[in-house]
Amino acid sequence: MKYLKFNKKGNLQDILFVSIIMVFFILCLVPTMMLVQKIVSVSQTDTALTTQDKTDITNMGTKFYSSLDMGFLVMLIVGFFAILISAYLIDISPIFAIVGFLFSILILVGCVTLFSVVQKIMSNSATSGVFINFPIISFVTGHLFLIIVCFLVILFIVMYGKYRG
Repeated sequence: MKYLKFNKKGNLQDILFVSIIMVFFILCLVPTMMLVQKIVSVSQTDTALTTQDKTDITNMGTKFYSSLDMGFLVMLIVGFFAILISAYLIDISPIFAIVGFLFSILILVGCVTLFSVVQKIMSNSATSGVFINFPIISFVTGHLFLIIVCFLVILFIVMYGKYRG
């Protein structure tokens, strides 16, 4: 992959590449979840399937939902540690801490907007049944502001500790 360059300076192409991949993943996630839910619900009313087949399809849907839910948690944790390690390893001037603080305020404001959008999607009658199967995603979206504040506090502690030591 020529887009991912490993150097100590930030690269806008890397950030855009990863951001586009994440947005594409999220945009594909909701229709996929709705499709799996539709397959499971249609299979339960199909008379050509045996009871064992219906049970297997329901179990497949449950495993699919739990795998996506745990995948979301793993992506969240890995992203958290990647940013902490990056904050510690990148050599920058301490003046950028002020810029980082200002960006943190923008992130928190954006978090409120994002939370509003996610709540609208989760409360929509067409998609509300899908999110019942995702307890981790529901918890994270319910506590998104607090999670981001805790993350930013830890990030600032890492950045401050690097320059103090």
